[in-house]
Amino acid sequence: MSTATTNPVNSGGGGGSGGGGGGSGGGGGGPCGACKFLRRKCVPGCIFAPYFDSEQGAAYFAAVHKVFGASNVSKLLLNIPVNKRLDAVVTICYEAKARLRDPVYGCVAHIFALQQQFLSICQTMHVNPAALCKLAVTLSVKAIAKLFQASEKADSSALF
Repeated sequence: MSTATTNPVNSGGGGGSGGGGGGSGGGGGGPCGACKFLRRKCVPGCIFAPYFDSEQGAAYFAAVHKVFGASNVSKLLLNIPVNKRLDAVVTICYEAKARLRDPVYGCVAHIFALQQQFLSICQTMHVNPAALCKLAVTLSVKAIAKLFQASEKADSSALF
């Protein structure tokens, strides 16, 4: 199915200097993966450094650069709150890899394959897909309600 099972980014939060700040100037060894791929100096404050490490980051950034372009991704990341950028980078990497694998459909091909697999399983089990989805929603709502009730009990017992 999907080959994107590993996290494409440095989930440590910093490409050498830690935090959300920046490049390799703070004590890491060498440029971030994006700067390594682009063959440029990685400056402190590099937008890519916290997300593309110097080891595997260049390979992931190559796909991102080929599909979206470094400038476009940089502009996109600057418009996203810092606390949501990691999710955005993971998604961008996944979409870029999917688009390179399937230039026409990209990640939609994988979604379609999963839908077909779901329908096939439903047919094998003689289950109505709509009924199964309704059951899943009902069970999810009940599970969330139980968690909420347990959380309220824990909170109220902590007060006394």
